[in-house]
Parts: sequence; C-alpha cells; structure tokens
Amino acid sequence: MTSSKTKRKPFVLKSSIAAMEAAAVVVMFSLFAAPLISQNVIAQMSTSPRSNNTASLSTSTNTTTTTSGAPGSVFKLSRASIPIDIPLKEGFVNGNPVFYINTDISDQKLATQLTCTTGFRVNYAPLLVQAPNDGVAQFYVFKNGIKGTGTLGFQPTVGNAQPGDTKYSPLWKIYIVEWKDGVTSTQLKSESEVMDAKAKGDLIVAPTNIVALIKW
Repeated sequence: MTSSKTKRKPFVLKSSIAAMEAAAVVVMFSLFAAPLISQNVIAQMSTSPRSNNTASLSTSTNTTTTTSGAPGSVFKLSRASIPIDIPLKEGFVNGNPVFYINTDISDQKLATQLTCTTGFRVNYAPLLVQAPNDGVAQFYVFKNGIKGTGTLGFQPTVGNAQPGDTKYSPLWKIYIVEWKDGVTSTQLKSESEVMDAKAKGDLIVAPTNIVALIKW
C-alpha cells in the first residue's frame, strides 16, 4: 500500500503544473490577444456601410465628407488653410480713414477696371441700379486732382456714412468729383468738405446711376 501511494504523487504534481500553465495562458490572452481582437472589431464596425444622409470626418482633418442620397452623391468641404489676399480700399468718412472691400458694382467697365487694378474679382451686378435712393449712401470718387489710391487713380474716395451711423448702407451710389481748371486741388476727407468746395465753385459733383456693394 505504501508503494502505490508513493507512485501517484508525481502525477498529482504534474497535473498542478499543467493547471498553472493553462491559467498563465488565459492571463496572457486577456492581456494581449483580447485587446487586439476588440480593436479589429471596432475597426470593422467603423468601416462598415452606413445609411444615407450621414456625415463622416476622415482621418485627415483637412476634409469633411458629407454623403446624401444615392451612392456617389458626395459633397466635400475642404478645410485646408489656404491664404487668400483680399485687397482693402482706403477711403475717408467724416474726416477719418476707413478701409473697405468692393465686391460688386453695377457698371461693367468699372467692375473690369477694379478687378485689374486690385487683382481681386469685382462682380458686375447690373441689378444694383434698382436700389431705391433712400436705401443707398453717397460715395464720392475723384476724377482728377491729387494722385492716390482712389478708384480712378486719384485721392481716396469719400463716403458719407460707415457702420453704426444712421445714414449707413452697404450700397453706395457713386458721385464723380472733378476739380475745375486753374484750381489747386486739396485732399478732402468728408462729405461736408466736398460740398463746401462745390459751393465755392472749385469743383463739380456729378451724380451717376452706378451703385456699388461694400463690405467693411
């Protein structure tokens, strides 16, 4: 009897070792293999087809893709940081310097001229002439006098209102200012100065039917 019990002890010891090895394998699986399987499942779910009318953001932060309707109708919005130079025009309002952007104008010749001189497209918008007189501000463009950055190559333009003023409108009706022969031109910076010079007989202010759309 004593000999038979002695022979069974190695078997019991080997079984314990095998059990410990199996447990170690389970632990290693839970630490390494299981997370990898979970990641693969998530990746497959993220790449599986979705229903229509959904928006997805690609891995690159530069492009947003919106899918709508039938397959193939994809609208992409680029979010790349591409600088765009928009030239600011200089002018005067009530004696103070201002800067603005001329985006649209009702005269085709002036639209082409401004596009060429500024390098920024100014749209020809003929329907602007239909703006009512009480819905536009006054915009004085100099035809001669002191050379400068104005629309026609002379001193900066003069407006009669800016954002915040009671007479302000983004639609400006253009008046052409021309100094008379023999008069020494000076730089004018307000509507009142233009009207004073006109009253003195130094210049002519001619209204036009040209209307420009201004952005501040």
